[in-house]
Amino acid sequence: IFVEQPYFNEPCFEVEEGTERGRRASRDYNGAVRAKTVELAMLGQYKRATGRAGGMGAGKSAAAPDEATRADIHARATAELKRQNTGIAVAEKFEIDDIIDPADTRHFLSQTLKAMPTPLARSHRKHAIDAW
Repeated sequence: IFVEQPYFNEPCFEVEEGTERGRRASRDYNGAVRAKTVELAMLGQYKRATGRAGGMGAGKSAAAPDEATRADIHARATAELKRQNTGIAVAEKFEIDDIIDPADTRHFLSQTLKAMPTPLARSHRKHAIDAW
């Protein structure tokens, strides 16, 4: 989640690394991405899971009078999270048009890969981009 320079992980922006333009763009981009990551990916998930924005472990189950009630609250909250985070539900949240079962695509994928030409032998070493 917290890559040191997320701007340079975006497609085509790695070529700007080490340039003045890249430093300015990275500075502007990185702050916004980090703020949204915390807000949406971390706090948003926590609020949905607990129904509130408080300390970890705090929430409805912490105030339950006994272990059986706590276990019931936990089981219902877990079931609701599972319901909200199915493949279909997540696709709807992120406006993904379709979800394809991998079993339905194996044949086509394997035929496509078989049809691909053999890549040319490399004359130089491949450069790795370390995203972490």
